[in-house]
Amino acid sequence: MHIETLPRFRLAQLPTPIERLDRLSGELGGPDLLIKRDDLTGLALGGNKARKLEFLVGQALEQGADTLVTAGAAQSNHCRQTAAAAAKAGLKCELILNDQKPVRQNGNLLLDELLGAKCHWIERPQFPVKLSELPEQLRAQGRKPYVIGIGGSNGVGATGYVLAMIELEGQLRTIQHAGGDGAGRATCRVWGPIARSVRGQGQFRA
Repeated sequence: MHIETLPRFRLAQLPTPIERLDRLSGELGGPDLLIKRDDLTGLALGGNKARKLEFLVGQALEQGADTLVTAGAAQSNHCRQTAAAAAKAGLKCELILNDQKPVRQNGNLLLDELLGAKCHWIERPQFPVKLSELPEQLRAQGRKPYVIGIGGSNGVGATGYVLAMIELEGQLRTIQHAGGDGAGRATCRVWGPIARSVRGQGQFRA
């Protein structure tokens, strides 16, 4: 299957930049350190989960879903970005959260509610049961839920990271040609063949 043909709903501001950590490199005695700034993807304060959600939401829309359902901790970044993705795509969002509802909302939980998500509070051992029960309850109400596992960690979501490696390989080649640093060359040797294989063949085996 060609990656370009997979359903995708654009959410992230890509490519994210690579930043040199010169001061930390100096403190550690010389290794070239770089960081890829996926905190700058832009969706609801950013985060790497936007990469997964582009393909998860794309599949949800293709299947005619009207609601995203997922689970996580009370301050889950994944849940916060799922709520934002649902709002941007015109979908409802139901979040299954671990613990008891706090008296005062803050952090990601406040953003979840501002983004229109409905939160269900349970104990963590109940996650599997609730992730099965809630979609059935929604279907009984005539809704069309799309269930995203905790963290969006499945084959569909992982497609976002296949493209991230292609993106990263291209950026490191630019850094290597510009500055000739060893870190760029080493990383390109590791990821380059993978990225070129995917990009050259244009295929992704799920």
